[in-house]
Amino acid sequence: MRTFKFKHHIIMLSAVMAALHLTSCKKDQSSDNDCSGTPVITKVVKSTDRSVTLSSGDLRQFVTIQGSNLCGVTEVMFNNIKVTSADFYATADEITVRVPASVPSSDQITNKITVNTPSGNATTNFVVNIPPISITGVDNEYAPAGTTMTLLGPSFGIYGFTGGKGKVFFGTTEATITKATPDTLQVTVPAGVQQNSAIKVVADNGNSATYKYPYMDNTNLVFDFDTKTGTATGFITNSATPGAISGKYVRVAKTTGTWAADEFIRGVGKIPADAVSNPDQYLYKFEINTQVPFNQQGIRMWADYGDSGTYYLWNPTVSPFDTRGKWITYSIPLLDIVKKATITARTNNDYTFRAIVYGPTPFQIDLSMDNIRIVHK
Repeated sequence: MRTFKFKHHIIMLSAVMAALHLTSCKKDQSSDNDCSGTPVITKVVKSTDRSVTLSSGDLRQFVTIQGSNLCGVTEVMFNNIKVTSADFYATADEITVRVPASVPSSDQITNKITVNTPSGNATTNFVVNIPPISITGVDNEYAPAGTTMTLLGPSFGIYGFTGGKGKVFFGTTEATITKATPDTLQVTVPAGVQQNSAIKVVADNGNSATYKYPYMDNTNLVFDFDTKTGTATGFITNSATPGAISGKYVRVAKTTGTWAADEFIRGVGKIPADAVSNPDQYLYKFEINTQVPFNQQGIRMWADYGDSGTYYLWNPTVSPFDTRGKWITYSIPLLDIVKKATITARTNNDYTFRAIVYGPTPFQIDLSMDNIRIVHK
């Protein structure tokens, strides 16, 4: 029993010494090198495959810096951004480090890694791939003043919006950010904002981005159901449900009949000359609101009713379309409607637009639309 206890103590002591050795290598000393000299960086490699040399890396990516006299490192910097001590591990000849997720201002981008130790510092060229700040979408381009608009974008988090930094503007008027996530910003649309004002985000470091479509975009507006009403006027309303976003709109709220063609849009509008030649580069865009899920065949939409057989069948039987009582901006590729690489030429670029509710089985529908327009992708 004494022999067993003695061996047990030896094993425990060895484990403790191994742990202390590993700890001492982290940002400290190596048993093979006293790290007393000036640090040297020879290259940066992929952490999972040290045969791959890197000249650039992405935010949050792990990389390994190779060289000598590195175990006494006190600080690692990418551009001017310091890496927290929890995000690097140093030995005499390597530092495994995670590229920080913060974004420097444009005048502080050096495209270098800097390693600082008590004996000096070392630098090497290294480009951090910083994704641009961008607005990739807006839930409702016609959200009225005082209501919430949600902006979509992949990089709000890394530009500091989730930390309370950054601003959103409609034209020159600043909007209040009510909630921020890494890929969404919820803002209150300011009062007095003019139609076609640019929607812009400005990060704390000065980087900015403007949404490709302006607020309440009326580019190539075909029907707004106020001044541009079309002829199917029986469905035009300004009822309290679901409520207007920009004047009157069309609403179909009923139980449909069997193959009953409820025509809720019909009228003449213009298709831009470039869209006639290149319909694949354009969208048929509008705001839509459903009070009940739209989940049956269907709706047929024409952008050139004079061309037989060319229409879009909206038939969401597999996955119901449901805005849950909210107005949202929705797009259909114009090519999906006209089904031709080039739209048939019409006098003065006047085309008959039409939309009907049409299907073999009666179903409940409560669907509203507004601001039909043709915009470039």
